[in-house]
This record gives sequence, structure tokens and C-alpha cells, in this order.
Amino acid sequence: MMVHHTSGGSCKTTEACKKLIKKIETYEMTEQHAKEILSHFFIGGDGQIYEGRGWYYPDEYIPGKGLSLSISFIGDYNKHDAPANMLEAFDKFAQCFMKKVSGYCNHIFSVHSDHRCTDCPGSHLKAQLKKMKYYDRSKNTRPCERHKAYVQHFYSDYKDSVHRTNFKYSAKATHKRIFHKLESSNTKNLYTKA
Repeated sequence: MMVHHTSGGSCKTTEACKKLIKKIETYEMTEQHAKEILSHFFIGGDGQIYEGRGWYYPDEYIPGKGLSLSISFIGDYNKHDAPANMLEAFDKFAQCFMKKVSGYCNHIFSVHSDHRCTDCPGSHLKAQLKKMKYYDRSKNTRPCERHKAYVQHFYSDYKDSVHRTNFKYSAKATHKRIFHKLESSNTKNLYTKA
């Protein structure tokens, strides 16, 4: 099981939580071209669990983690802790999940930032979750350190290139990277992120 946060607004009532989840679903299906909402379940600020794609659908969040289940805390937890009622709901959900996978594993969840260089599920929520019984400490593969090493290696390959003026890198607001092909004056193809 992988834990995320929605990194947006929070909700305190059932009606408000359902509206936020519907907005998330619309965004993910239109902007990210997902087949359906990405999270299997959501935890609202009202302490309730909401079904997204449900138990039996593969995870689309992280390639190669299709057998994982994604649960998202509604809100942004980079600057403040998740409320106690949300953590209690997650603990009950984790116990329920543990019964479903009984005999397969002792530690059942990790967080998004254990696998990808991201701040999801927020530094405060991650600190809270790391104290829980079922957190899998072995899954932290230090993705940001690996990414930094890759970028340094990539930069060293291109810093002395005569074509470096044609190389540019920028991130779109949606955090999607799009590859573009640039032609240099001597028609040598350069592939860059823009």
C-alpha cells in the first residue's frame, strides 16, 4: 500500500470531501489522461474513508507498482500535521488491509516519496506515518539522492558540449516532462526536455 496526499484543499464534511474527490477525478481524467481516478481510497478531514477506484484495480500512480494500493490523505501536509481522526481512520484501514494480505507481509505501507523524488505525502504526514506499526522502512530507496546523482552525471556529459546553447530544461506546471527534438545548425539531433 502506498500513501499520498492530494496536496490541495482539505475538507471537514462528507459533502465537501465528495466534491473535492470529484474535482480530483475530473482533473486526473482530463489533464493527466488517466482511465479513472488514480487513488484507490481517500481519507477525508472528517475521518471517513472514501472509495476511489476500489480494491481490485491496478495502481497507475507509479509505473511498476501496479499491485500496490494507493490511499490519499485529502489536503496538503507539508506545513502541518494530519488531524488525529485521519490517522485513526488510516490505522483502521491498515488493519483491514493487513487482514486481506494476511501471511504475505509484516509491513504493509510505504509513502510516495520512498519511491520517487517528490514531497508527497508531505513532510509532516510522512513523519507521522513513520511512527506507525505497519510502515515499511525497507522501501525507502532514497529516490532524491539517485535523481541528484543522475542530474549531475547528465550535466557533466553536456557541460562541455558545443551544442549546450541548444539544450534547455523546464518543467510544466503539471510536473509532466515532454521531450522535444531540437535541430542544431549542423543538423545533429539533440533531444532535450522542455
